[in-house]
Amino acid sequence: METIAFLGATGGCGLAALARSLTASHPCVALCRNPSRLTTSLAALYPSAPTANLTIIEGNAHDASAVSRVVASPTDPTRLVDIVIFSIGNRPELKTMVNMDPTVCERGMTTLLSVLDDKVKSTTGSVAARHPHIVALSSTGVGAHGRDYPVLLTPVYMMLHTPHVDKRRMEDTLKASRAGPWTIVRPSLLKDGDLQGEAAKGKGKDIRVGVEDLVKDEVVSREVGYFITRDDVGKWIYENIVAGTSRGEYDGKAVSLTN
Repeated sequence: METIAFLGATGGCGLAALARSLTASHPCVALCRNPSRLTTSLAALYPSAPTANLTIIEGNAHDASAVSRVVASPTDPTRLVDIVIFSIGNRPELKTMVNMDPTVCERGMTTLLSVLDDKVKSTTGSVAARHPHIVALSSTGVGAHGRDYPVLLTPVYMMLHTPHVDKRRMEDTLKASRAGPWTIVRPSLLKDGDLQGEAAKGKGKDIRVGVEDLVKDEVVSREVGYFITRDDVGKWIYENIVAGTSRGEYDGKAVSLTN
């Protein structure tokens, strides 16, 4: 089973991907500042997800020593994990906007890439030297190929200027790095879903997917929508990157997700 590291697992999207990965018996390691918050959220929202394969490391995503521990495989510390799901960021609520860290994503990605580069260099010639597949959570509204959200949401996206600048710089940092493979996920506005309702029964709304090729700098397909649930974002990441046989299809791509 492939091993997976999570930076930002307490957020809804990362948590949803973590729960599905644990249910499928993947060894997972999660970095979080408050471990009890992660275990509480996991038990409350995904009570059937087993935790036997979960290793939690207390720390900050801007701390290289903590990140170094989280990207080491929980089954073999001499090797790197197979996948890193990077979903740290500011939760865009009006009451917390004044307290947000305007560079949280950019600095987190810079730290992650620096740690991975150091580890790869130290294991040159070894199977452990392979870079993990990085999945970075971004947002619609940061792409370079025109508006990818409904025009009615323009005022909302203007309010999100600061976190979107941070997401754009995070994307640029990843694209300019030597890391690979990687996939950027850009959901539309996030909302909480009824996990015990229709979505849990497989009757939730379809996930519509747009694709931008960041290597060729072109739009492959476009989907525009208002909202998507955090659970659906985590579901898409798990099904298409973690468990998906077509993972390579999204290498070097930015994927927009909406319901």
